[in-house]
Order: sequence, then structure tokens, then C-alpha cells
Amino acid sequence: MQQTSAETKLRETYNSVMLKGGGLLGAVLGSGSTVDIEAHVARSLLQAIGNQLAAQEVVVRKDAAARKTPALQEAFKK
Repeated sequence: MQQTSAETKLRETYNSVMLKGGGLLGAVLGSGSTVDIEAHVARSLLQAIGNQLAAQEVVVRKDAAARKTPALQEAFKK
């Protein structure tokens, strides 16, 4: 994440567009150096992964056909 961010100049671009002079999100996220876009993106990605895991867990618990891996089959053995 940090390497890609550095290569694309994510932080500089984000700050210049979104935060300068209050910007589009400056009022929500704050302004200046206190906004860490990389941390925000990382938190959002982790939240999205957690949401997907939770959704898949619901499917696996309800539908025996979704338990395709040996580990899942063993975990749900009766």
C-alpha cells in the first residue's frame, strides 16, 4: 500500500484536491497534516474484507453445499 501510494503520489494529490482551503472533504476529515489518507484507505479496505468474510460465513453456515474445502467440511461435521 505504501509503495503504491508513493508511486502514485496519492497523499499529495489527495491533499491538493480534497483538503486545500477546506476542499471537498476538509470539513469532514479536517485539514492540514492531521489527515492520513493512507490510513483511511487501509481502514476502509480492512472493513470491506471483514464485511466480505462475514457475508461468506453466513452462506457457509446456511448452505452445506457452500462448504467445499476440506477444512470447512471438517469444521461442520456432525
